[in-house]
Amino acid sequence: MKNKKVLVALATSAVIALTGCGKPGPSNEPPLDNAPTPPPYSVQLVEHVNANLPNLHSFTHAIYQDKIIMFGGRKRGLHASGYNFSQASANKMIYVIDTHSWSTQVSSWTVHSRADSLTLDTTNITLCGTHNVRNAGQFRANNAEFFSNTNTLYVIGGLIGATSTNTSLVSGFPYTFPYISAVTMSALVTAVINQTTIANGNIRQVCDNRLALTGGEVAATGNSVTLTFGWNYNSPNFGSYSHQISTLTYTDNGTNLSVTINAPCPTCIDTALVNNQIDSLGNGGSFRRRDGSMSPMIDPLTGNPNLMYYAGVFKNGNTNFTTPVWLRNDSALEISNFDMRGNVYTCEVIPVYSKSRKEFYATMLGGMTNTSYSFTTATETPTTTTQLTNLNSTITTADVTNFLSVPFFNGITTLKIDANRNFSQFMMATTFPTTAVNMSLPTNTSSAFPCPYILQSGSNPYNGSESEVFWHYNSSYNYLNSDVLDLDSIASQNPSGINIGYHFGGILSIIDNTNMNNGTNNQERLTVASNRIFEIKLIPNPPAKN
Repeated sequence: MKNKKVLVALATSAVIALTGCGKPGPSNEPPLDNAPTPPPYSVQLVEHVNANLPNLHSFTHAIYQDKIIMFGGRKRGLHASGYNFSQASANKMIYVIDTHSWSTQVSSWTVHSRADSLTLDTTNITLCGTHNVRNAGQFRANNAEFFSNTNTLYVIGGLIGATSTNTSLVSGFPYTFPYISAVTMSALVTAVINQTTIANGNIRQVCDNRLALTGGEVAATGNSVTLTFGWNYNSPNFGSYSHQISTLTYTDNGTNLSVTINAPCPTCIDTALVNNQIDSLGNGGSFRRRDGSMSPMIDPLTGNPNLMYYAGVFKNGNTNFTTPVWLRNDSALEISNFDMRGNVYTCEVIPVYSKSRKEFYATMLGGMTNTSYSFTTATETPTTTTQLTNLNSTITTADVTNFLSVPFFNGITTLKIDANRNFSQFMMATTFPTTAVNMSLPTNTSSAFPCPYILQSGSNPYNGSESEVFWHYNSSYNYLNSDVLDLDSIASQNPSGINIGYHFGGILSIIDNTNMNNGTNNQERLTVASNRIFEIKLIPNPPAKN
């Protein structure tokens, strides 16, 4: 069996086909063994309980000193078909969590909240056409793009639910905000804790219809921001996808915010869009993506920081993508000869690099999968870290309606790239733990799950989709200041591992969604917004004995 697995590894590990930007020269280091080895670390999730934490998914957040800021997102679970993002389920509160200097006793964290009914100083705010949305609507948007620096949180786009009464929005349809908003975090924290009004000038806005995106991913380096994919639902015809990766630069002096949006690089825009091969619903092309995940990464061949986007939806309007997209050197390359086998919907990613091994790892936590798994041998079980191949993980290829082909998933997988840019993927030995206490779920009345529904302690619901991580660790463990964890440094200084942050919220599902009746409200009956929080520990493998 061991030899057979080696042969499978050789056949299923992918090597990047570099097109449009030239092949790299050979590595100066000897090539690694062609048989992929598992990641040299494990990830442990430990649940903490704080009943005051809100039930949220798809929300915006930032960390200011020892405070966690959260707003927007949704209070209920997976939406029904038709994208009926009811405003009744929108989160209309701003939360500030005082961690008390990051005490490990999460149960002692204090949760402050106030209504999001803030008004903006309209000075220097430009309208977008006839949509007079000069208010703090982004404070209740879901799936916005966001990033932060020391004292400012920046929010781009985001979706607000359908309305039939607010004529400033598209009547009867969800609305995507065409804004970037800059929020002074110290002022927001003070306003929430003291229940006061935030002073003028602490929320600054720029309007540009090219910023009307939801479900995309964002990365910021200095004052340069990369906007990756996303969706604009500002029309009755299910809106349009961006089909591209763009960049913007901004200037913000705390009073005035200005933004310049740059044209996409030649390989950063979908060739199907360039060639007019996109139909009226936006179908077609390899960059028709949203609700995937993205992380910083290190190219093992060059040692340079890059970005990697993982999978996403919806391919051909229904199914998920399986291919990652590598963003590097002002280029975007779809890794078309490698299929991801799990974690294809928005989930949290732990990026890790080992310089000594010349290997990059992206560990993905739960969410949704595109694969059915069959670990049947003594060496391949759900409790051992196992390479995923076409022999033990069959990718769902049926073009069925939306989420039915990508069921919820509690697994943790790690995508690995070696020094020769070979790709492989592993199912990790650990998963989300069972529930620590009884949970009262705010489900709708249904024959299967009456309201209220009590999920007993020791239950194993699905976690991870549309969740967030509150990162908290010593920045000296970042490799080249890239927000990628330096495994060699962690292993040498903390061989027993380190805590890297807290995984919070997301969509919690009682069952996988393959049994849901799509087209009804069953999704919202059987899934809820979660308030579960898990401490994340990264544990290097012990050194091999001679």
